[in-house]
Amino acid sequence: MVSERDKAKLDIADREGEDPELDAVLSGASKLNLETLRETNRHKEEMRSKDLGKIGGWLGGREMLPFLLAALILVSGVLLALVSMIMAAVFPERAPFWGEQIVRGFAFAGAAGAFLAGRSGR
Repeated sequence: MVSERDKAKLDIADREGEDPELDAVLSGASKLNLETLRETNRHKEEMRSKDLGKIGGWLGGREMLPFLLAALILVSGVLLALVSMIMAAVFPERAPFWGEQIVRGFAFAGAAGAFLAGRSGR
C-alpha cells in the first residue's frame, strides 16, 4: 500500500514524456544554464591568466612565490657549500676561510629547507 506522498514522489521522479513542449523548455533551460556556467568559468580563467602574465603563469602565481624563493635559496646555499669545498681543495692555505663558508652555505640551505618543511604541512 503506497501512501499519497510516496505516490507523488514517484510521479515526480518517473515523469513521462507526455508534454514535449515542457521537455523542450526544460532541456533549453538546462543548456542555457550549462553555457552560462561555461562562460563564467572561461571568463574567470581568462582574468586569472591576464593577472598572472606569462612569467606568473609559468611559476604559479603568488601562492607559489614563498616556495619558489625558499627552493632557490636552498639550491644556492648548497651550491655555495659545494663551491667552497672545491675552493678549499684548490687553495689549502685558505682552508679555514673556506671551511667557514661551507658551514654558512649549509646553514643557509638548512634554513630554507626548514621553511619548506614547515610550510609543507599547510
